[in-house]
Amino acid sequence: MITLGGTTLLSTSLHQMPEEDDFADDPIVISTYGVRGSLEFQDEQHGRLIRIECTFSGYSTAALLKAARDTVDNYTRTLRDKTLVFTGAGSTLTYYHCSLLKVERLPNDTGRRGPYYDGSGVNGWREELAFHFWQLDNKQ
Repeated sequence: MITLGGTTLLSTSLHQMPEEDDFADDPIVISTYGVRGSLEFQDEQHGRLIRIECTFSGYSTAALLKAARDTVDNYTRTLRDKTLVFTGAGSTLTYYHCSLLKVERLPNDTGRRGPYYDGSGVNGWREELAFHFWQLDNKQ
């Protein structure tokens, strides 16, 4: 299960834990409107990327899967600086000061990106996804 700020992003079991990058300083740059090629160093943020791959599954129709995916996509605009919790395979990991950056479609077994119907009839409509989170360094 994946929750961010108490909001459940994925309620099914996870079979892996997230990938964590090292903490690093990423520059925040801005460009001057109308001035080609100009960049100005504005600030920096200290943090790291956290990524996990998962499967949305069990939807009886493609429309229900799309509605669930649209809901999660909307969280990228609202879930900022929250507590992120991963629970799976008898383990729980907690990260503080996290934001959902994006949800990426991953290729399925056939190499295609996007939803597909499980031919066995057991898992319904499915989609392979990767969640990308940004964790601010809480030492700031």
